[in-house]
Amino acid sequence: MNRSIIILVVFLFIIIGAFGVSFLLRPSNPAPIVQQGDSSQPISSTISVPADRLKEAVQFAFRNELAKHESDNTKLYETSIVEDYALQVWVGDIMGGQALLKYDDSQSRWILLDGGGGAWSVDTLVDVGVPEDIAVQLLAGLSR
Repeated sequence: MNRSIIILVVFLFIIIGAFGVSFLLRPSNPAPIVQQGDSSQPISSTISVPADRLKEAVQFAFRNELAKHESDNTKLYETSIVEDYALQVWVGDIMGGQALLKYDDSQSRWILLDGGGGAWSVDTLVDVGVPEDIAVQLLAGLSR
């Protein structure tokens, strides 16, 4: 009997701890989803951008990947796009991070390279094949 009570108490502490950690990791004032582009080019409403290169296309591709796995009530926030690479900030009930996507010209769509489970650094982006100048711009396009 005492053993069952101890197991129940430990289990309750684990559950309370998991909820507490997820609550602490959740941003208190999430940033709105914004598209960031290459800062070397002026942004103009008259510039024609292919629809499959917009932030909505990045978010659509990421949501399609999420649909293949268990849901964590994931919400999408900022999107930073530089050339053929994008970072998508996401937060779920338990986890959050920055997903790395790459535009595949042969398929005319965004491909998820890494779902992330935290924040990227320039070095880790370069390690997975992102050119350093693009990695710097991608990270600069996200609020810190």
